[in-house]
Amino acid sequence: MKVWYDAAMANELARKEEEEKQRKAKEEEERRLNEKKEREALNKELHDAMNARLDSMYEAMREKKQSGVIKEQKFEKLLKEVEMLRLAQGSGVRNDEDSTSRSVIRDDALLAKVMQEHEEMKAQLDSAAATNKRVEASEAALKSMK
Repeated sequence: MKVWYDAAMANELARKEEEEKQRKAKEEEERRLNEKKEREALNKELHDAMNARLDSMYEAMREKKQSGVIKEQKFEKLLKEVEMLRLAQGSGVRNDEDSTSRSVIRDDALLAKVMQEHEEMKAQLDSAAATNKRVEASEAALKSMK
């Protein structure tokens, strides 16, 4: 009977050890699942926080860019207006000449263009004069050869 009792106790002990192993494995699995869920929740929270920060940063940059473009357009408009006022102030008609005469040109860009065209015409005239002198010299040489 003692053998039977010892065998029953050994079976009972083995069964309890097996149940304890299964319980510990189940607890370990639950702990891993909980850690995984917490990790995923933390990652999601960090991801959402970073996305919110990035969205606000992108929005701020977009607004800054749009306001910069608007400011640049306003600046260009003001520069054009200042230039127009300078031209209007500087290009007044003088009354000491005939009323049919042209007004004095004060626009620097236009004046520069006219001066450049004048220089080009002067260079062409000099070139034509030099060519004319060579032709006259050639004609004189031909006459003297005859």
